[in-house]
Amino acid sequence: MRRRASWFFLSSALWACASEPDFPRPPVPPPPQAAQSARAAEPGRLYTPLFSLTVSDPFAVPLYLEAVRRPATPLGPVDPGSVTALAVVDTQRVEARAAEQPLVLSQATLGEGERARLDLETAGHECFTAIAHGGLGVMELDVFISSGEATEPTILARDDKSGPVAVAGGASACPTPRPGCGPVCVPSSAVPAGLRVDVVVRKGRGPVVLGVARRAAQ
Repeated sequence: MRRRASWFFLSSALWACASEPDFPRPPVPPPPQAAQSARAAEPGRLYTPLFSLTVSDPFAVPLYLEAVRRPATPLGPVDPGSVTALAVVDTQRVEARAAEQPLVLSQATLGEGERARLDLETAGHECFTAIAHGGLGVMELDVFISSGEATEPTILARDDKSGPVAVAGGASACPTPRPGCGPVCVPSSAVPAGLRVDVVVRKGRGPVVLGVARRAAQ
């Protein structure tokens, strides 16, 4: 009797195993090189094996050209204890290491589509780098160094990438020196009219600190 019972349970177990459904195997993930190629095909981003770089936003310049048709928000003094102001100073140590004068800081509270303007007074033979950091609430901002008419500016340098930090005429954008890249240098023989820095908030609202670094043209 015991042998029959053991045989019965053994047969039941074998039948249960044989009747289990055959689930499909999970897909095999693509090799790293194929995954890298797929990500590289995504629009709007440039990929390297170690990190990604966000390219310029195509809506930044049209928003700037629209913002310059409205009055600019005045800039004021910076809170001495501002963490955002300290961040601008730290960025200057990387983007404008050769600055020969103390960094001039100013601040404004801006909403989406609003801008602040700083006129640059110079006798020429001088180079400029503009650095802007957004404080709490600012998600996207752009900075431009321009000249010419207020409503039809000539853009000399810009940072229109994503994020709350923008640098126009900085060193990191030029790993190797090339024309049109790096600080905006003004010759003493022909100082452009209306030379200025404009900061535009593209998304969010909050304080924006602007710093302008200067050095003599080489």
